[in-house]
Amino acid sequence: MTDFSDDPFRLEQLLDKLTRSMRSRIIRAVNRITSPQRMERLARLLAEGREEEAVRMADELAQEVGAAGAKTYTSAGEATSIWLGNTAKVIVAFDAANPRALAWLEQQRFDLVQSITAEQREILRSTLLEGSRSGINPREQAKRLGDSLGLTRQQQAAVANYRRLLEQGSRRALARRLHDDRVKDVRNLTPAQIDRLVASYRAKMLRYRAEVVARTESLRAVNSGVSEMFRQAEDTGLIEELSQKWHTARDARVRGHHRSMHGQIREIGVPFISGQGNRLLYPGDPSAPASDVVQCRCVVLTRFAVDQ
Repeated sequence: MTDFSDDPFRLEQLLDKLTRSMRSRIIRAVNRITSPQRMERLARLLAEGREEEAVRMADELAQEVGAAGAKTYTSAGEATSIWLGNTAKVIVAFDAANPRALAWLEQQRFDLVQSITAEQREILRSTLLEGSRSGINPREQAKRLGDSLGLTRQQQAAVANYRRLLEQGSRRALARRLHDDRVKDVRNLTPAQIDRLVASYRAKMLRYRAEVVARTESLRAVNSGVSEMFRQAEDTGLIEELSQKWHTARDARVRGHHRSMHGQIREIGVPFISGQGNRLLYPGDPSAPASDVVQCRCVVLTRFAVDQ
């Protein structure tokens, strides 16, 4: 009987890789949904009074993010299958159709899609209401909806305020942290110039937002996918005596109530306890409060034995 333990460096690299992939997918999805052609169609819908159809952009984005999360989970399981074969000579393929895996994927996708849809629909409806009160035309309204998609309410308000300052020719726009420093004078800008500056400002906001979402959702998906792969290997009888150890990123950015978790050991299915007293089955566990989840970088190492 030979003992093995997963490699923290492998897991950290896997998490970084899949986070970058998910972030890129989110940004591409937003850019595709807000392409010039789609915005033209959106303007026509608004001109015809079909506002509810316009708000469905939120549903489309939510489905894209949900699919990205599912892909991350499956990729983590498949990568762990390869690692098991190379390191412990345990040959077993990750089965995404396994009932446990299917249940996790369905619940994760439902929760994520519901959350993003609700948030984005609220923001888009608020943008529509503000545009109607201002009496702007459908084309301008579509532009503002495009500015809002994918952002939080606070970020959407920041983009809207930035556009307003540029339209007023206010020098206050120059003080915005995300303003393009190459533009020193915002007086007498053309509409096309304003659109380009707002697009650049929004792209920076969107990249940060996509990074936060991708980091949180990838953390959850990677740790769950890895754990599921080990459980599937255990189901076959190829490995046994599984336990898990909480492992932090071991740097100054680790939150204090996670630093105290470093080295905690649990059987699979038994929750870890954070320094705040919260129970987490794995880093990113959605049942835990945001203070224990958002932008966490911890991983869980699995220890197991193989009869060799």
